[in-house]
Amino acid sequence: MLLDVGGDFRSYCIAEGVRLHLRSTQIFKTVRVDLFVHSLLQPLNNTRFALIARLLECGTQQLPDLRRLNQFVDDLYGALFAVEVDQFGNRQVIHMSLELPDGRFLPDGNKLLGAGLEFLRDVLLHPLEENSGFPPAVLEREKLALEQHIASHFDDRMVL
Repeated sequence: MLLDVGGDFRSYCIAEGVRLHLRSTQIFKTVRVDLFVHSLLQPLNNTRFALIARLLECGTQQLPDLRRLNQFVDDLYGALFAVEVDQFGNRQVIHMSLELPDGRFLPDGNKLLGAGLEFLRDVLLHPLEENSGFPPAVLEREKLALEQHIASHFDDRMVL
């Protein structure tokens, strides 16, 4: 269902709580796709949400390690892929982005965008999994990295 949001964006409600916003322009030579997963800020859940964001970058069922995931993204003509966590007011947001060359400038045409969208789908819906959960070694590694990241922010504030 098309939603009226004004400006040069077109928005579609594609499922309960899921909206697709499109902005088409000819002025750039790249296509950027951004996915946002929202959650209310809640004690005890914020760190888990941030950890999930880190784990989504570690691989998918089809690309089961960081090396293969990065190679796949590089094979999309040097596409850029990132996952980060942001906070807006009382919401925490996992922000996934993929930027790749516009198919108009490539021999493969729109096949590149299709491959990029399938990749994002796999990152979100088919993450790296072992026995119905994240692989324990990857989970522990990312927990430690997140703990160090949080501690570094706390240490920076203490210096000020």
